[in-house]
Order: sequence, then structure tokens, then C-alpha cells
Amino acid sequence: GKTITKILNKYPDWKSIVIGDEQRDKLNFKHPNLKILGFLKHDNVLNYLKETSIAVACSRWEEPFGRTSLEASSNGCAVIISNRGGLPETITDGIILKSLNSSELFKSIESLIINKKKRLGYQKLSLKNFFLTHNKSAREIDNYRSLLFSNKNINILKKKALKILHVTNFNEKHDGRLFFNTGKRINNGLIRGGHSVLEFSDRDIQSRNKKVTDVDGSKS
Repeated sequence: GKTITKILNKYPDWKSIVIGDEQRDKLNFKHPNLKILGFLKHDNVLNYLKETSIAVACSRWEEPFGRTSLEASSNGCAVIISNRGGLPETITDGIILKSLNSSELFKSIESLIINKKKRLGYQKLSLKNFFLTHNKSAREIDNYRSLLFSNKNINILKKKALKILHVTNFNEKHDGRLFFNTGKRINNGLIRGGHSVLEFSDRDIQSRNKKVTDVDGSKS
């Protein structure tokens, strides 16, 4: 927020948009050239990315996999990301912030604004070198599956039904917003394999029960 406000003040012919909603975020920055659009349907997000020159996805936490940067790259944006988790794996050509702060982000955005050749170079390379397609992912998953089930020692599907306690983050506290996550997919696979599965959503249990400020758990 601080960065984009400074950018728009210095380069008033540029505009910026913020897409997405997160209950824990407080988007309290404003500018005449800034639009905060909130939650949008996926098709609408992709349409905005097609018209975008520079996309920023600078997560603070260790991002498991950055879909935002992936989709921005696949739509020909010049992408700026933080060096967190799986984010660097989602782009082939872009800027990876050396330090995650407003000053470093400002320099990176400004460098793309004032250097059109550099900006267009990243955009063209993003399109040209993008490789994380559905077909590639499907092929790799098929390869892993064939390797996994070619070894009789680890093929649990051929054994009798198991009783499984599956501990993961099922994202119950987000009211289904992240329902189709990796944990849920693994859970569905175990159930379809004929096993008896008890789901234990550790994040939700932790957040809804006893805390230091609520010893009795009475609030939840």
C-alpha cells in the first residue's frame, strides 16, 4: 500500500488495482488512480491480468505455490515476487525482491516503469518461456502415480481398508473458501480407496479452542 501510493504520486499517468479479499488484511490506503476491487470471479481476474503491464505478488509467508504469479506470468505480465516458498518456481523471467520492504519494491516497480524496453522484455519472455501448463502438470502427476504404485511395498490401495487419522489444514474457518485444497484432495482419495478416514483440521482446532487469552475456551 505504501509503495503503490508513492508510485502513483510520482507517475500519475499509471493506474493500479488490487484484487482479492482476506479477512485479516486492512486495505487502508487510498489514491485517485487506485482501485480496490475485492473478490472477483476467476475469469474476471484473468481478464485484468491480460491488460496488466506489471503484476506484484510479494507474499510475506512461505507461499506453498503462487498461483497469482503463475497466472500473471502466463498472461504476459512483468512479474515482481518475493523470494518466499514456491513463488520463484512459478515464473521463468521476472524480478525477485532481494529484500521484502517498501523501498525495495518501489525500486523494482519504478525500474519497469521508466525502462520500457526492460518491461516489454520481461513481458515477452514471460509468455515465451511459460511452461507450467495443465498438460505438463497432468503428465507429471501421472508419472508420479505410476512410480508410486509400481512398488508393492508402498501400494496401500491393495491392502485391506485402513483406519486413518488425517491431520491437516482443511480450512474450515474460511467457510469453504479454500475447500478444494491439497489436504481435501488427498482426503477424498483415501476415502475413494475404501479407507475409514477421520478428518482432523489442526489449524481450526487451534484457532477455535483454548488460547492464552481464553483459557476456558468459552468464547468458541
